[in-house]
Amino acid sequence: MTLREWCRANWNILSAEVRKECVDHLDVWFSPETKASDIEWLRNYEKQPGFHFLGGGMQIRNRLRDKLKDIDLPVVTKDKDGKPYGPSQNWDDYYTGAIDELLARHPKETV
Repeated sequence: MTLREWCRANWNILSAEVRKECVDHLDVWFSPETKASDIEWLRNYEKQPGFHFLGGGMQIRNRLRDKLKDIDLPVVTKDKDGKPYGPSQNWDDYYTGAIDELLARHPKETV
């Protein structure tokens, strides 16, 4: 399993209602004037050096914390390879699932 798939699987543990609230919160964060370019920039987050720490990933995680604190996330105990991990309870292990769900709302041709 790739890291992206693992994060998405963690994200999918959250209820559909919580996921929607979180993605709605991200979606309105972008201004109408910059939304198209911001969404396009996010499409390549995996290829951006430093994204997770300096390039926007931290901002997104902090924005998600507005809706759900780390302590309220399900505990993650296995890494992407199924080996013992953590226990961990933070947005680092979930947030790219939120990004992917946000991107799915905005297909490239409609942004």
